[in-house]
Amino acid sequence: MHLRMLSGTWNYLLPLEFLDAISRLYGPSLQGMYWNDHPSIITKNSSASLEFLGSFSSLRVLDLCNFWGEINRKLSPALPEVQTLIISDADHSLAAATALLLPSLQNLILKAYSHVTPVHLLGSFLNVHGASLVTLDLPSPASESDPEPANTSHIRRAAAHTNVDIFLQNNRCPNLMTLTFPVTSPPLSSDIKHPLRRIGLRGVRAGSLYPDKPTPTRRHLMSFTPDRYPKLEVVKTVDFLVDADTDSSIKDVFIWWVEKFEKQAVDFLDGEGVLWEYAPDSSLPLE
Repeated sequence: MHLRMLSGTWNYLLPLEFLDAISRLYGPSLQGMYWNDHPSIITKNSSASLEFLGSFSSLRVLDLCNFWGEINRKLSPALPEVQTLIISDADHSLAAATALLLPSLQNLILKAYSHVTPVHLLGSFLNVHGASLVTLDLPSPASESDPEPANTSHIRRAAAHTNVDIFLQNNRCPNLMTLTFPVTSPPLSSDIKHPLRRIGLRGVRAGSLYPDKPTPTRRHLMSFTPDRYPKLEVVKTVDFLVDADTDSSIKDVFIWWVEKFEKQAVDFLDGEGVLWEYAPDSSLPLE
């Protein structure tokens, strides 16, 4: 049996024999794993360990957001094929990810679970894996009990956000090319200079795009300048679709930003990847 993906949420103690069987049966073939331990059941001998994770040599996608397994800091299991890592800002998730050897890692999704991100642990993680990262996605804050991002803007603004600056300063992620983060994140530092090529903004709404309104979206967009991001090629509103919005003026507003970024040789795209512009000799918007 060649199982490719395993998603498990464990609300009861797992016998070691069960873990051994999973490792033996699926270790060579499993390509994706989501492991969700319920914190209330964790004991030293009942949860998966890093050594257990290390037995899955073919993994390409690994989700450790709710991994509460034992971490032996003297051992660093290798997962040579993992390209995409999904973790949370919780201590146990960051510590587990830091302890693993991930030579093929390129993509990181870091979820904010309404904690205050432990900067020292995140820094340790980036010291180990930061140079490998090519894409970074910071979803809107959620919680461990409800992992879907908060739906209302006031909740998103009040929730703790991962500080985006930590990835862009001090040469921590020198090879990062694509960064996606929520518009509700605090403003990025003015002293950043990073060779990012693509920036995505989550949570953009039509009303926040009007250039005469002092919104967080406008503040972020205005900060994407050539002196800070000299290699920037694309700015994208990843979950905002111009054609699906009911604001009668949004196409004109969006094109205002398109034309602004065009002067910087940057494409400003909506969530469908559309570059909006006016038709030649016309005031009508053209996709």
